[in-house]
Amino acid sequence: MNKHLSWDDFRGKPEPRNSIASTHYDLIKKCYLKEDFATVQIVAVFFPSESWKRKKKDGVLIHEQKHFDIVELFARKLRKKIQEGSYTNYNDLIKKLEDLYRYDQKELDHYQNQYDRATNYSRNVRRQRKWNKRISDELNDLSNYKDNTFIVNFQPKVSSY
Repeated sequence: MNKHLSWDDFRGKPEPRNSIASTHYDLIKKCYLKEDFATVQIVAVFFPSESWKRKKKDGVLIHEQKHFDIVELFARKLRKKIQEGSYTNYNDLIKKLEDLYRYDQKELDHYQNQYDRATNYSRNVRRQRKWNKRISDELNDLSNYKDNTFIVNFQPKVSSY
């Protein structure tokens, strides 16, 4: 589930540049092998000690929240792709997860940059509202994948003679 940020969450020291705030995050993935299935965990993580703000402005907090919501959006996309796949064993699952993760990280970075450019870092209020709705709608569309942890059953290949 997605975390709702407050200014108290931004505990890091501001970096010496023109930004008003910065949100640091990551997409963490873990797999735990059982006998004929794996437990998979894909989590959007926020790092308070690395995230910072110069001034407390509501519009900026909303903008930073949406950055983190985008991470959750890509976590849900990755969860969906993994859950829709079919895997013969743990190694098959791990390879697919790694491949998708690498691809999604590039897409996530691109989406974040596109968001910043389109909203002019929260300064374009009209576009910010449009992106707020877009991101919320996309999260809602993937609400079936909001759980961080899920089970993947292995499907052994069946030989045909």
